[in-house]
Amino acid sequence: MSETVKINPNFVPRDYQRRIVADVARRNALIVLPTGLGKTAISAMLIRNALIDGGLALFLTPTKPLAEQQAAAIRDFFADSVKVKIATGETTPEKRSELWNDFQVMVCTPQTAFNDLSSMGSVRDKFGIVVFDEAHRAAGDYPYVTLRKLFSINPGIQFVGLTASPGDEEHESEIMINLGLEITVRGDYSDSQVRKYTHDVGIETIRLRRTRTMESIRILLDSIYSNLVGELKALEITGISARKDLLKGIKSASAMIEAGNTAGYAIMNLLVTSLRVDYAREYAETQGFEQVSSYIHDMLNDETPSVRKSIAKLTSMQEMKQLLGILDNPLSDRTNPKLISICRLCSDQVATSRVIVFAHYRNTGELITSYLNSNCEGVVAKAFYGQGPRAGGKGMTQKEQTATIDAFRKGEFNVLVATSVGEEGLDIPDTDLIIFYEPVPSQIRTIQRRGRTGRFRPGSVKILMYQDGREVPYYFMSMKSISNSGKSHPRKKKRVSLDDFGER
Repeated sequence: MSETVKINPNFVPRDYQRRIVADVARRNALIVLPTGLGKTAISAMLIRNALIDGGLALFLTPTKPLAEQQAAAIRDFFADSVKVKIATGETTPEKRSELWNDFQVMVCTPQTAFNDLSSMGSVRDKFGIVVFDEAHRAAGDYPYVTLRKLFSINPGIQFVGLTASPGDEEHESEIMINLGLEITVRGDYSDSQVRKYTHDVGIETIRLRRTRTMESIRILLDSIYSNLVGELKALEITGISARKDLLKGIKSASAMIEAGNTAGYAIMNLLVTSLRVDYAREYAETQGFEQVSSYIHDMLNDETPSVRKSIAKLTSMQEMKQLLGILDNPLSDRTNPKLISICRLCSDQVATSRVIVFAHYRNTGELITSYLNSNCEGVVAKAFYGQGPRAGGKGMTQKEQTATIDAFRKGEFNVLVATSVGEEGLDIPDTDLIIFYEPVPSQIRTIQRRGRTGRFRPGSVKILMYQDGREVPYYFMSMKSISNSGKSHPRKKKRVSLDDFGER
């Protein structure tokens, strides 16, 4: 086997990659490295060890585009000396059956792997290693969790998780348990063995003020929300202080209805209406006039019976009538300070390099793209979002996603406006400037966004935020995750930092 497993002669492993492989060899480990530092190459080196020992390899990754990207990287690593196959939900069952009979490395989406391998015990027993790409997803009922259990009776198999950030300590512990991992090996921007391969990234916060119109909208929505919460209190539903409380209440109301308690219907309607208004409040606090107006009108014009029932109360509220008066007035100030800031930043940057703008919501990304192309000198922007459909439009196909990234790499446009699909895994070209339209509370997402710059030269991150509202706690969570990315937290299981290795 060792004679047939060749490595691309152009691949020269870095010191930290060699040492991670040496420490992780035949151990179940979570490998945490920033984006662009070669986690896939490390996993390929570990896969090579398994192949030499006569085992098969399973490389799991969340999406088909990522599967194809990683399969290409693994083929290149092995200089096409190894049979690397791909199986995803788009592969027919007949074709997948053929693939499972003739491979050495299978790159697969997790649900497809679970569906196929559940009835393939003889194939499962031949695996020497399973790699979980984007391992931070291994929580709750994500397919990684159920798939891992299929291999629980195979004591000789190695499990390896790859991620740029496992999240906070609690989330990391869940990952370790769900994937059966023993140790964490980390490399961050402060590690001496990693530092020479990275560049400084400057992080600047741009604090903005909402327009008077947006402040008025926000105040009206807060009043509507407070009235609804007051009605819930009258029904003895208390402790509503955050969105999670509404979601918990909806679950409880659903249980009441299933148990035959008709009082649950009134409670459910109030809770669902409150939840919808809370989303409108978030748009008002973090997005802009257009986004709030679109959300409110889509909600009020939705003819779905369940939606009509849940929002019937809103249409009769005086504050909602005032709000609609502002939204429908053509003279209302629609100025968006964030769009103006992004335009300035991009116009200053595109003469020398590309820019990535991250936005949480797809409709915001489309608004940013349209605004930049219409108002900003020298800027040619294109939106980049996921494959799933959203209200009012379809998602991007995989072919469209690939074509967009290729065009960005070739310089056919200079600003990529991406939703979360641009944060994770995909081989998006390095840029000098990353802009957050809004801070995100997720440590994982923040670190992934930040990792899109500073790979080959110094980079810059600009975070736009309003001076009050829910963006403030989101911002501090973002800054904490950036400053702590890759650092160790105390835990019972053994943890290894690259600086612990010393010279070998």
